[in-house]
Amino acid sequence: MKIAIIGLAGLLLVVGQTLTLSARVTWTPASITFANRTLAGDGVQDRVTSDAFGTYTDGVGGVTCALNSATGDVRLDTTLSDNPLRTFHFDISQLISGPGQTTPFSSPGWLVVGALLQMGIGDHKTTNAAFDGSLGRWDLWADEGGFANGSTDVTATRLDAHTWTVTTDDPFLQGAGDIARHGVPLTKKTNAIALYHLPFQATVTCPTCVAP
Repeated sequence: MKIAIIGLAGLLLVVGQTLTLSARVTWTPASITFANRTLAGDGVQDRVTSDAFGTYTDGVGGVTCALNSATGDVRLDTTLSDNPLRTFHFDISQLISGPGQTTPFSSPGWLVVGALLQMGIGDHKTTNAAFDGSLGRWDLWADEGGFANGSTDVTATRLDAHTWTVTTDDPFLQGAGDIARHGVPLTKKTNAIALYHLPFQATVTCPTCVAP
């Protein structure tokens, strides 16, 4: 049995199983498929895309992907994957401001998207998302900590009981966007803030989830 550390909260998840952490919290297995949109084919050039191995599925090759019953977050983690090592591709060439790097790279890491499970079928809203890779973390979270930080939220739509789309597009004119905030270390104690255009789109699938 494999144990993995997931995302922001550092909670334990048993790969491929729903794990009850307390009387109130469970993790339900899911999968995430990136759209990998291109400017030529879709009119949008995604800057976070998947590797060559397709959907990231909980319990397959060491990947963990699950929804938290308490927060509703979906959390995907590839850092313990093997044979093959699952990665994300980050094209960070679209620097807006700050001292950040601009060379694209691929890395294992994690993705968290907030508060999906509580949504009703047909609901749409803005919510937060965060990626982490070998160069650190990128947040799409317009009011993290209660103050504006220059980044934008993403749009989440629940299509049916088992499926959501998450995108940096703003089809419902709710203020979503593709601006991600990245902390760039200057010293051991201080960070500078860089902003990037980091568009992406993904589908979250949870076969055993139930809509409220």
